[in-house]
Amino acid sequence: MPGPIELIIHATADEFGITATALLSRNRSAKFSHPRILAMSLARELTKLSYPAIGRAFGKHHSTIISAVDRSPELLELHPEYVAKREAVLVRLGQSEPT
Repeated sequence: MPGPIELIIHATADEFGITATALLSRNRSAKFSHPRILAMSLARELTKLSYPAIGRAFGKHHSTIISAVDRSPELLELHPEYVAKREAVLVRLGQSEPT
């Protein structure tokens, strides 16, 4: 059974129409980096795991996770369409009711 971070990764990737492998890749294009930032932020918000633990799940250094969590609100403000995507991921994870 996949852990909570794996579920977040897969739900986010599905919502953005990319693979989990692509989400976890080193690709810096917005198509992959923006969903990755949202997934990292959700992992911190929903699991309350440490930054190093989340970093290990994403194959990243913990400072990358801190940066993603800090950047997430700005990303949502700059790209309002991501607010709906974030909400859809929460629905997929059973953390929110469909609107």
